[in-house]
Amino acid sequence: MICKRPHQGWSRLLVKTVLYRVFTLALTVGLVWYVLGDPMTALNIGVAMTIAKTALYLVYERIWDHITWNMSS
Repeated sequence: MICKRPHQGWSRLLVKTVLYRVFTLALTVGLVWYVLGDPMTALNIGVAMTIAKTALYLVYERIWDHITWNMSS
């Protein structure tokens, strides 16, 4: 059940990804700051994790765009 075309365009995917990552960046920085008490370390960890997870999310979404399981025609 592999689909040959993505179900959403790149612009939609990028907007969704950026907005989601902004929210998760704030959460990560807030939690790390709370645990470690160091805002610069929290920001560094948050930015590094955001970059890595954004790339992973883009790949993950593209893989799912080619799977038609449980989707209506």
